[in-house]
Amino acid sequence: MSKSKIKQRSKSLEALGKNQIQGGARVKFPLDSVNYDDRTPKFCLHYLTNGKYCLSQCQKNHKSSFADTIRILSQSKWKDIKGVNRHSNGYELINDKKLRKFLPKNSKITEDVNIIAFRYHGTNPMVGFRSNDIFHVLAFDHDHTLYKHS
Repeated sequence: MSKSKIKQRSKSLEALGKNQIQGGARVKFPLDSVNYDDRTPKFCLHYLTNGKYCLSQCQKNHKSSFADTIRILSQSKWKDIKGVNRHSNGYELINDKKLRKFLPKNSKITEDVNIIAFRYHGTNPMVGFRSNDIFHVLAFDHDHTLYKHS
């Protein structure tokens, strides 16, 4: 790379702000100005419970419906999903205190975290929480026994 291109690249990186460059090639952008409602959801299974409400306990048609559901949801922005009916591709807040005893211990979910449910197979919900633009799936209520449904 020529000296002029290096100098030009260096000025471009400086324009991003001092202390933004880490390890030479990586750039860390400030997160405080991000509106996550304008982003599409990402789905994470890291905190998925083991046992009765795990994806492994679901039938094949439930598993394929889950894949279809996250494919559809990942093409919409959070702000658009918020306005959709819970039995379509929207979600609902779950306020059942009994539900929390089924949540994985490693999730470290505190009382102030909103638990939400998306329908993934008919009226069967996947339960989890949102962090920025990520929906962390905690459990699959494949038999409608995880919490009291309204």
